[in-house]
Amino acid sequence: MTQRLARLTFALAIGLLILTRPALQAQGTVLGTFRWQLQPFCNVLTVSVVQVGAQYHIDGTDDLCGAARKASVVGLAFPNPDGSVGFGLTTVTAPGGTPIHIDATIAIASLGGPWRDSGGNTGSFIFTPGAGTGGSLRPIPAGGIAPGTITSAQIAAGAITSAQIAAGAITSAQISAGAITATQLAPGAITSGAIAGAAAGFGTCPAGQYLRGIQPNGTVLCEPIGTPPISTTVDDPVNSVGVYASLAIGTDGLPVISHRDGTAFALRVTHCNNVACTSATSTTVDDPANNVGVHTSLALGTDGLAVISHLDLTANALRVTRCNDVACTSATSATVDDPANVVGFFSSLALGTDGLPVISHGDTTAGTLRVTKCASRTCQ
Repeated sequence: MTQRLARLTFALAIGLLILTRPALQAQGTVLGTFRWQLQPFCNVLTVSVVQVGAQYHIDGTDDLCGAARKASVVGLAFPNPDGSVGFGLTTVTAPGGTPIHIDATIAIASLGGPWRDSGGNTGSFIFTPGAGTGGSLRPIPAGGIAPGTITSAQIAAGAITSAQIAAGAITSAQISAGAITATQLAPGAITSGAIAGAAAGFGTCPAGQYLRGIQPNGTVLCEPIGTPPISTTVDDPVNSVGVYASLAIGTDGLPVISHRDGTAFALRVTHCNNVACTSATSTTVDDPANNVGVHTSLALGTDGLAVISHLDLTANALRVTRCNDVACTSATSATVDDPANVVGFFSSLALGTDGLPVISHGDTTAGTLRVTKCASRTCQ
């Protein structure tokens, strides 16, 4: 083996000389049989090296650490401009035929250097005249492809369509948020079959409902098919109610609605008892001697209590009512803007970042826009 080492070293050193000899380039010079270990693993490659011009053809086996069946090894070695020698090898593991590609670089002085393979393994490519120095068997991933080694850079546009994807093969576990956009999808790349398969990974909708979307937690969002809206009369006293309505969803998830009682000239609030509001509780919350409840606007405070702006049509003033509980079965009302002009028309209320109501409304005398900012949550 010492003679083989000397022969290989000599052959690599005179590679440039052979390039200048056209007669020799056409012939193959057998340099001998040599061994390298893929440390830190116990795999030892035993290969024959045949020089043809500036290239070294390599054929041999990987002993798979003494397994009953070896793996074939083929490839090329070649001099690099920096004086090192590069190796490009392919092993085909038996049984199963799994290919692994190996890239190694050796220095002339040591005949060794670093290596890495397509399975993500790395180590030292050690010239081994005798037996290997032990270690574990080099792992080979299924299909010879290490996890995460194939990205969009390795996949040509349009290379993967629904024809290459089995139904149910891709689920939410394989797709990160925002990973696939319209620019990655060719027209017709996703068909109903592919969608059905992918949806199976998220879940399915019951009979009579369709898949509306996927929620942030990965579960399906279903919607009834062809179901008309549910409309229910929830406040029907003897009086005429429901004019100038304004609605918000309470902290309990239930709708709360402000509106005018046109018979009693009062402000009324209806709190739904369920999400569909098929039943509700209605309360008159502001019923002074004046005519109030015109142009209502409702918003919810951070405490979950409704605040309502409305017009006092008798005093031509802006009025604010604040509920004392979520259902607004009682409330506190006050006139908050009552100048000589006629104000409070078409009010719109919102809560500022400080939690205090701010209201826009019309001054119909001056024909101008007016804004009222409350100094407290009750606006009193």
